[in-house]
Amino acid sequence: MALRYGFGLPRFFLKPLSLEECYALVRRRVEEREENFLAQLRRSVYPNPQSPYARLLRWAGCEYEDAERMVRQKGLEKTLKKLSDAGVYITIREYKGKTPIERAGLSFQAQPEDFDNPLVVPSLEGRSSGTRGSPVRTKIDFDFLTERAAEDAVLFDALGLYEKPYAFWKATSRNVLCAAKAGIPLVKWFLPLSSNRNKLALYYAIVMGRLLGYGLPWPQPIRSDQAYKVAEWLEEKSRAVPVIALKTFPSSAVRVCAAARERGLDISATHFITSGEPLTPSREELIKATGCKVVSLYDSSETGTIGAGCINSTGDDVHLLKGHIAVIQQNRLVGYTEATVHALQVTAFLPSAPKVLINMENGDYARLESRRCGCKLDELGLTDHLSHIRSYEKLTSEGMTFFAGDLVRVLEEVLPSRFGGGPLDYQAIEEEGKDGLSHLNLIVSPKVGKIEEKMLVRTVLEELTKNGGSGRMMARVWKEAGTVRVRREDPRPTKGGKVFSFQVETVSSQEN
Repeated sequence: MALRYGFGLPRFFLKPLSLEECYALVRRRVEEREENFLAQLRRSVYPNPQSPYARLLRWAGCEYEDAERMVRQKGLEKTLKKLSDAGVYITIREYKGKTPIERAGLSFQAQPEDFDNPLVVPSLEGRSSGTRGSPVRTKIDFDFLTERAAEDAVLFDALGLYEKPYAFWKATSRNVLCAAKAGIPLVKWFLPLSSNRNKLALYYAIVMGRLLGYGLPWPQPIRSDQAYKVAEWLEEKSRAVPVIALKTFPSSAVRVCAAARERGLDISATHFITSGEPLTPSREELIKATGCKVVSLYDSSETGTIGAGCINSTGDDVHLLKGHIAVIQQNRLVGYTEATVHALQVTAFLPSAPKVLINMENGDYARLESRRCGCKLDELGLTDHLSHIRSYEKLTSEGMTFFAGDLVRVLEEVLPSRFGGGPLDYQAIEEEGKDGLSHLNLIVSPKVGKIEEKMLVRTVLEELTKNGGSGRMMARVWKEAGTVRVRREDPRPTKGGKVFSFQVETVSSQEN
């Protein structure tokens, strides 16, 4: 992989994409989506004995000819819905290998690598945030990065940002490669956390890019409590240019805006592009109060960008990028609450997609509807929208995610044994404060008696980090940001009078 990366990167840089080529590629993917899905079944699923989907499809009595006939007659989404109803889907816990795949008369264990696209010869590796145990490795080739770069160019152009200076405050180096490939002028990289992982590959990419005339920036490490440095840079940069694009987490954007207000800085030239957390109405209001603009992206390491906001979007409303993604919904009862949510099932079907995913439940739910808004993305046929995107499986704050089910174990078993009380005396509620930042409120009943709150918070973070290095990173970020807080009150019951360790809000849905 290292050799392929070393030799492939110069070729990747030497063939930049024009904006016209980017639009043509995205438009072609929308037109060919059904053919690409069938090609994926024909080339990567049915002939692949390692594919969990091959077993599920054949268990459901669906051979390739049956799937092809359904797609031709009903279309892609209706075919996926019928397959899902027949049991052809994967939950996020099954995907992670935490629970076996069990359907009536069928039971087998899968691991994340079983979902790798066998047609992809990887040149580099991405990783998920490690929401449950070790992060999932995603093997990526330069063709997939080219696809992502083309989408980035189209999205930036639809926002009026294509030729504007671009910065980001995130850890992934793929933003650097895609910006260079798509001709987006990347001028600054703020790195949230210093890391020794893949530093050699990162430095090689920057040096090679510079040798080939791209002028890529070196990363500048910035902690969450140093948002004022980002605000100072934005004000200084805005003296020379009318618009600056900054990609980061919504919570980080809120911190930058708060720092600007506190120091009297004018950053109104900034157009934030946020992802990794919900862009809620209160966060949007706080960001816009500084005169900035903000738009949301919805993405994952396995699939790339799933949805993107436009010039007419508010909050987390995004156009579904259906040139490489299909989304349907299924009602799911959240296991540790009484809430029923409209769970998203995602299918990725690009020939270069790192993972073969068919009706994969990613732990999120949302409102799904079809409408036109009059922007450039409409003209590409991207008229399906997702909004109010939330997780029913994960806690999400400061760009870090963790499975709520793991927290339930800590609340019901670990805390009572160490601090007293019982399982019903502890509760976790993820809420957004008036400052626009997400906080994990640990509710502790007064009946437990006197406790050392700092020790309780430390215990929770230590327990959540036992599964690996990604957990340690999460704990470090949450500790710096003051995400976890303790409140002494009785746990809150649901409308039905039940008390659950973790609560999930629900959202209405309009399905296609």
